[in-house]
Amino acid sequence: MVRGRSLAARRIVAMASVAALLVGGCTVVFPEEGPAKIILTPKPVRTLVVVPAVAGQQYQQAEAVLAESQLDVGEVTYRKSMRPTGTVIAQEPNAGSVARTGTSVKLTLAVSHARATVPNVVGQGLVAAKIKLHLAGLRPGNVTYRSIPGLTSPRVGSQSHTAGSRVALGTSVDLVVNNPSAKISVPSVAGKKYVAARQVLQGAGLRVSGVSTRQHPTIQRGYVVSQSPFAGSLVDPGSGVSVVLSAGSGKVAVPYVTGKTPASAIGELSRSGLRPTIEYRAMAGTPGRVVSQSPSSGAMVDRGSTVKLIVRKTLPSVLRVTVPDVKGKLPGEARTLLTAAGLSVGTVSQGPGRPGRVVSQTPSSGTRVARGTSIALVVGKLVVRPVGRVTVPNVVNMQEAAAGAALRGVGLQVGNVTKTTGPIEGRVLRQSLSAGSRVARGSKVDLTVSTRRISVVRVTVPNVVGQQEAAAGAALRRVGLQVGNVTKTRGPIEGRVLGQSLSAGSRVARGSKVDLTVSTRRVSVVHVTVPNVVGMSDAAANVALRRVGLQVGTVTKAPGPVPGKVLKQSPSAGAKVARGSKVAITVAEKVVINPPPPFNRLVTVPNVVGMSEAAANVALRRMGLQVGTVTKAPGPVPGKVLKQSPSAGMKVARGARVAISVAEKVVINPPKPPAGQLVAVPNVVGMSYGQTRQALRKAGLDVGKVERKRVPGAKRGRISAQTPTAGTKVAKGSKVDLVFSY
Repeated sequence: MVRGRSLAARRIVAMASVAALLVGGCTVVFPEEGPAKIILTPKPVRTLVVVPAVAGQQYQQAEAVLAESQLDVGEVTYRKSMRPTGTVIAQEPNAGSVARTGTSVKLTLAVSHARATVPNVVGQGLVAAKIKLHLAGLRPGNVTYRSIPGLTSPRVGSQSHTAGSRVALGTSVDLVVNNPSAKISVPSVAGKKYVAARQVLQGAGLRVSGVSTRQHPTIQRGYVVSQSPFAGSLVDPGSGVSVVLSAGSGKVAVPYVTGKTPASAIGELSRSGLRPTIEYRAMAGTPGRVVSQSPSSGAMVDRGSTVKLIVRKTLPSVLRVTVPDVKGKLPGEARTLLTAAGLSVGTVSQGPGRPGRVVSQTPSSGTRVARGTSIALVVGKLVVRPVGRVTVPNVVNMQEAAAGAALRGVGLQVGNVTKTTGPIEGRVLRQSLSAGSRVARGSKVDLTVSTRRISVVRVTVPNVVGQQEAAAGAALRRVGLQVGNVTKTRGPIEGRVLGQSLSAGSRVARGSKVDLTVSTRRVSVVHVTVPNVVGMSDAAANVALRRVGLQVGTVTKAPGPVPGKVLKQSPSAGAKVARGSKVAITVAEKVVINPPPPFNRLVTVPNVVGMSEAAANVALRRMGLQVGTVTKAPGPVPGKVLKQSPSAGMKVARGARVAISVAEKVVINPPKPPAGQLVAVPNVVGMSYGQTRQALRKAGLDVGKVERKRVPGAKRGRISAQTPTAGTKVAKGSKVDLVFSY
């Protein structure tokens, strides 16, 4: 209020101020003399813009690109990367998303080291100082304005961290900017482009606090129409100034589309913000071209206006037409084709053939007939088959109605129908029961059907093999693709892409997913020598392979002389393979020889005394006899046959049983030694196997059972436990059981 105004004038001013606040697009002007004035202006609005892609650009370039789209740089973070320092490697919101003008975009900048060197920004302008700090991997911190002796312009007078010092990445650096006076005069930015206006305000120590747009009859799109506070106003340093940009006059010129195809004309009018309508008229000349447009080209109309197009179509032939081929079509599709050819559908009957499809037509396709002729059709009849199992037909790529008819034709039902987007509306994309499978009659088949036609935009898959995972994701998103499943595997360089599911250079639909195989960490492959396990038992072969860090792979059984012994191995002994590889072995199994076909009723019992039990079994079966009762008895050679009954040379019936007595090992318990023959068990824990044997033999003892196992904390290749324990008194010649760590 200006002192000296009357009470009525003050009331008018107060009411005008309230009205301006309520209207939201008004300006109240208080002149030095005379009553206050209210200027009504269209209320500015924040328009929507598409966020541009700034990944891969330097910070200064990214800031300029965002400013061109009327967007601001928001929070800036840093990440260690192999890309040049100051390069944008990520942004939020993502490129292509829609945001309002003035929105802040978060940026992630690449840095080469975990620590940054503080640059010298004293004496530089605030905008240049902030850019220099960002490029060094640091954050501009608090900005303080105060009068600094020796400086006459708003430049940086001091910084919180000394230039040249090494600090952690992302550290905030506070700045003190010179301000010759306590207040800053707001510069005029009216008539400037948004980028230039923002630079002027930042150079004066101010910031852009809001951006909105409105239509203007004379000012070009993107230029400043007004600002608040007004030019010349005195404000505190760092205050915000909101600007209103021109959205243009709202009028567009109608482009020239006469002579173009309908698709080309529709695209050009749509790009100009106009809505086309098409009317087809039969006339002489080349069909499928625009012959006239209304309004005419060059006319200035409101954005969103309708432009009517007249398109030429072929003149109809009055005399004779060619009958189209409608066999295999649905009745509705056949009717559409015949009507389009100037014909009509005559008698429709049913006959044998594919259910629900046209199986024959009269006259046949290709015949020249008079326009309006009726075409008789024969449609395949639904055949009801007896109850049982039926074969599921292939209905993929059929229309939904045709698929239902085909399923019902074989005795099946349509189950749940799921709608999804697809290339052709109404076409079956998937079926729950696979084609060709045999199912019970009356079963339900679920279908997935396309809802509408979509235009598929295809893009070229880039080559991301050899790139880091983040860079590969950015490269795929740059062309409109997505990162699918990421499989981690060992590789030479951590985070590097080793493979991609879609090959580079292939053309795929925009939005497709590309699966990646990414290296987790660098590994060194340890090779070991394959030991010779031929002739060992399968258990001993397992122990020998595990001792060198290998595993038993496939075990194959084959006839052999000694059951349970290893006959072959793969890889062979002496080969160099990676630790943890599998070795396939072939193990001998017991040979069963079927008796020869009978040629007489009596056979001679062979002599099996002195043979092993297995060899005796083979010899008896070879003569058509069987092993009967097997008894054990002490003998000199364990496992050898001592006696047989019936004896050798006797004639017995084929299939008779021969009892045998087999020698077994005689265990003689040694007498208890006197006290003078007891020895103390030495401590062998921590020794190698060879050192352990020498220590035990030196004490008059022997090695007993050896168990190989992994013991946490124990040294590899050493004894980790013993039984009896060290110091125990045992008889000389006793055995000490060991646990061997590997």
